[in-house]
Amino acid sequence: MNQIFGNGNSGQLYDLYNNTPNPIMAENNYWGTMDPDSVEMHIFHQPDDPTLGLVDYLPLYFPPVSIFENEAGNKFEIIENVYPNPAKDHFFVTINPTIKKEDVTLEIISLTGSVIKNISIKNNEQHVKISIGQKSSGTFMIRAKYKGEVDTMKITLH
Repeated sequence: MNQIFGNGNSGQLYDLYNNTPNPIMAENNYWGTMDPDSVEMHIFHQPDDPTLGLVDYLPLYFPPVSIFENEAGNKFEIIENVYPNPAKDHFFVTINPTIKKEDVTLEIISLTGSVIKNISIKNNEQHVKISIGQKSSGTFMIRAKYKGEVDTMKITLH
């Protein structure tokens, strides 16, 4: 969950430059975009020079897209993280550890607004595994509800 973007050398933009023959694991990081092709264009590694190691940057991390204010006026998120992203058969949602999880409900929503899955958090779970199966692909929103407040994040399923 690092932010790796905007790096460069001598006027050339390389978010990550692997100048070794060794592979680099760089999964679940935010690269300034959620487009894998754009991320690839800013990484210099084996596809650019066959003598270099490969940078494994998938899945990408989606940063939170919304927050709300609690009664004290402090901003915090219901959803801390969604990973891996993009996901295939299942993914995990990490719930903010400072809130009572039994009061949280999650909805998986298509971009057309259809709710494809409802989840009620049980047993004070912080890391919730959500299985989707191979029936759905595309970009979806995860809507978390907690005591009248709403938080959303995006997930890409393939």
